[in-house]
Amino acid sequence: MNKFFKKSCLFIILLAICFSAFVLICYLCGRYEKNLSSNNIYIWGDSQAYQGVILSDLARITNKDVLSAATHGAGVYDLLVFANRVPSQSICIVSYSQCCLLRRKSADFNGSGVDIDALYSLYNQHYTIKELFQICTNNYFSKKCIFRIEDSNLYDYLPYIIYPEPLSGFEKMYQTIPAFYNDKYDLFCQALQIMKSKQCQVILIAFPYYETTYEVYKQSPFSDILDQDILQASNILNVDKIDTLYFNDMDSLCMHDLTHLNNVGAQRTTKIIGNYVNEKLPMSENAFLIFNAWKCSALD
Repeated sequence: MNKFFKKSCLFIILLAICFSAFVLICYLCGRYEKNLSSNNIYIWGDSQAYQGVILSDLARITNKDVLSAATHGAGVYDLLVFANRVPSQSICIVSYSQCCLLRRKSADFNGSGVDIDALYSLYNQHYTIKELFQICTNNYFSKKCIFRIEDSNLYDYLPYIIYPEPLSGFEKMYQTIPAFYNDKYDLFCQALQIMKSKQCQVILIAFPYYETTYEVYKQSPFSDILDQDILQASNILNVDKIDTLYFNDMDSLCMHDLTHLNNVGAQRTTKIIGNYVNEKLPMSENAFLIFNAWKCSALD
């Protein structure tokens, strides 16, 4: 019995050493970017931000270099890594994506390199050792830089909406609050606090849903809770007024599918964001913009 106990302890110690060495190697392979300027604009988000902002147009409008870490499926871990890597006193455009917060943890991208501080934050928010190990495994061969300057592959304009997934999927997503939602939301807020402590100017962006998807959200039994969380996020950044920007004067369809903009919509959002950076952001500390293609505000 004593021999078995000693072997078990030795196995656990060796396993811990191997795991620590693995994390260290991943961390060194994905260490922080260098020579990032605080004069740049940095973008984070999931597929809505990836499809919703044209980097070259935003750079031209603002006369600033624009670097994006937006990617399909980006999750709160990727946001924490982003918050740790952006320079102090820079402009950060961050997508407030409910899909990101409601999406199951295993479906998140989690590919922004190994960041010890971000992993520790996840551990404190009830992520399991297995989940943390999976994130490290995902990043074993990750590239060092999470930012890109190249434009996204935008969705072309079509005179109709496509349905790559049924509306019932969103109805199911908005039917109940998943057990992990609060953990994800707290991590999202932690990332905002990090950027705030670095004196970054943060523009939170809520990209639009298509009309039917928006109605599913508003009819959700916990839409009031989600709306309050939007307000709480804005309070972290000391945003006095959330600006809702409407697309209902458009003469063409701006949505590609239920949640993503096409190239027409991306041009419009990019122009609005660029003008906001030039004209209003210098007079305010932070901002929260809600883009809406329809006549109702997300907070109505």
